[in-house]
Amino acid sequence: MHWVAMNANLRKHSSAFVDDDVLSGELCLVFLDDAKYTMVGDKMEWAPALWIEYEKEKLKKFNKITVINVLGKLIDFDKIIKSHLDNIDVEVYNIPEISWSHFAKEIKNLHKEETIDEKTQTFWTSIGVMRLNRFIFLSHLSKINCLSTALYPSMSREEFDYMCYQISKISKDMYGKVADIPLIGKRIFGDVKPFEFNILARENLKKSMYSLNAIQPCVDYYVQRHDEKYFMCIADETIPIGLNEPNTNTESILNFQPYKLINEKYEGESNAVLRWQGILDTNSELFTNFDLAKETYNKNTSVIKHNKQVLYDSDWDKIVSDSFQKLPGKVCDVLNNTNMKGALKYVF
Repeated sequence: MHWVAMNANLRKHSSAFVDDDVLSGELCLVFLDDAKYTMVGDKMEWAPALWIEYEKEKLKKFNKITVINVLGKLIDFDKIIKSHLDNIDVEVYNIPEISWSHFAKEIKNLHKEETIDEKTQTFWTSIGVMRLNRFIFLSHLSKINCLSTALYPSMSREEFDYMCYQISKISKDMYGKVADIPLIGKRIFGDVKPFEFNILARENLKKSMYSLNAIQPCVDYYVQRHDEKYFMCIADETIPIGLNEPNTNTESILNFQPYKLINEKYEGESNAVLRWQGILDTNSELFTNFDLAKETYNKNTSVIKHNKQVLYDSDWDKIVSDSFQKLPGKVCDVLNNTNMKGALKYVF
């Protein structure tokens, strides 16, 4: 079995493209990290899906394609492959426990369990890298005069304009005008290392009822959704507001229960930009109305306590091990390959 390990940009860890001398038998594609989208016209597309279409004449020579995904979950990806390669047997194995448990274990070890004092502010978040969902979030904060509750990076005018272009294209001009966002970023901790930043930032997070969980946006069939900031919120009894794939705020993972916001109307919206805009618009009072924010927060008390207990009481190494035990031997052989271990170490 020939295997190829890649991330969304097709940066290779083995051989990134299919060589002519291996065009037979079974091909195994291992997707590792960075599930970012590519703009094609007015659509968000995933580079590996485009690659499969581009390489379909070569791929047709295989009799089977096995996909192993270790970051989040691919939903119905076998159907996408079969739309280009209808006569090939396709298997997809999702092992999100590898990435999700990595982040959960990291936060569990770095953030020792503490008793959280009374929450004194509605919201706080720190954006390290500007992404489309985070840009839309800052636009919303600017519209409601709440930019003071967020830290964010600087942008060039070109970066700002390109974000606006993407919003216009994806939403088919239904988003409306993007609010002014300062091009000069806001940083209050100075030039500190990530470990130092997390310690300083945690003091703000512990005081806040809500925070933002907006990881790398991707196509809606790639459920990535959870990173270290999600688990930091759990540790500090803060409710994460997710701007990711559909139903981010209503679905559970790894025994964690979903939190209830004010309104869930837009969770299933298929257009990503309109979904994020709708979630923010219908839950806007969580940022502006302390009493309503507190009331909504208190309704989540049992979920907050449950999720914190899951984070600190779970054996995350065992969860990964148990997920491996359910996999076929050939999949384990690929993941246990020396080169594959090196690729996983690079990612995590």
